[in-house]
Amino acid sequence: MTQAITDLLEQINKEITNKKLLLLSLLKEVALIPSPTGSEQQKMLFLKEKLKEIGINASIDSMGNCVAKLPAKKSGGSDRLMSQQD
Repeated sequence: MTQAITDLLEQINKEITNKKLLLLSLLKEVALIPSPTGSEQQKMLFLKEKLKEIGINASIDSMGNCVAKLPAKKSGGSDRLMSQQD
């Protein structure tokens, strides 16, 4: 294996590790938000704001769930991302 490939693999591994740590930190933040049954709005607003920070428009639906539409890989459609309260 050439040095360039080795360096690239190291860079990819570091990026994956950083993303894992970021995701773990985010999950911890979500878990620490109080959300007893019937009072999950704070958690949904947190998720909506985090999605906004990365450029994804989200909304809270009539049931209080956080919903985002993501562009589909194929033209003309979209994928839906939803975080239910329970």
